[in-house]
Amino acid sequence: MARLERLAAGLIAGLLSTLLLQPLEVLKSRLQREPPSARAGYVPLLRRLVRQEGARVLWAGALPASLRVAGGMALYFLFLGEAEAAVRAALGQLEGGAAALATVGVGGACRGLSMAVFCPLTVLKTRAEARGEGGGGLARELRRLASTEGLGGLFAGLGASLLRDVPYAGLNLWLLRSLLASRLVAWLPHAAQMAAAAAAAAAAATFLTQPADVARTEQVLQQHKEKRRGIAAVLLNTYQLGGLRALYVGVGARVTMRAIQQAISWCVFEVMVGR
Repeated sequence: MARLERLAAGLIAGLLSTLLLQPLEVLKSRLQREPPSARAGYVPLLRRLVRQEGARVLWAGALPASLRVAGGMALYFLFLGEAEAAVRAALGQLEGGAAALATVGVGGACRGLSMAVFCPLTVLKTRAEARGEGGGGLARELRRLASTEGLGGLFAGLGASLLRDVPYAGLNLWLLRSLLASRLVAWLPHAAQMAAAAAAAAAAATFLTQPADVARTEQVLQQHKEKRRGIAAVLLNTYQLGGLRALYVGVGARVTMRAIQQAISWCVFEVMVGR
């Protein structure tokens, strides 16, 4: 029963957060796609997109995004419960640094596994957001991607995604648990403690892993295998073209997105499963 509750919590949280936050994801992807000289900020970009492509473009990629986020969140909550139970059975009740290390490791591993499963949907989502591709049906788009680009296309950006999401998830889970155990959020009403801790933890972890998100977007948008560069080459080229600032393009939208998404997700989790 607990497994079904974890799966249901992840599905509901993922769907809610995707429908609410997809416009921010579209803005982030479009901003990262533009050359440094053309970047004018979120508000001018929003106005231009709505004027030129209509308001519907703000939900471009919503179908693969919903499936990816909801499915990924469901698997993450399921894997997390199983992994933490396995660690307790094998090592007992850990404390101090050992407990922190286990939390970071378990959180990162569970996120990495769930993210790898849905990587093809992430590729479709990112391309739809950045270039307005898609619209031919999800199954058809997946077949087209597989036939034209093979496994390399289906799993484009997987390395950068792992570099981004594994540390992010580990840090996020550890910060969340640490904040809940501290007095920093204890003064808040009980219902608000989880939301505040989840938002703060997600914001900090997101900022620290933003360069990997920039690299992932660049890799996913490289459609031809012969042009696809490694993570280090993408990061170096991005830095050479735009400096440190270029590695944090879209950080505002991503921090906002992740903070709200995690607040929603963990609140749903607490209501349906409990701490």
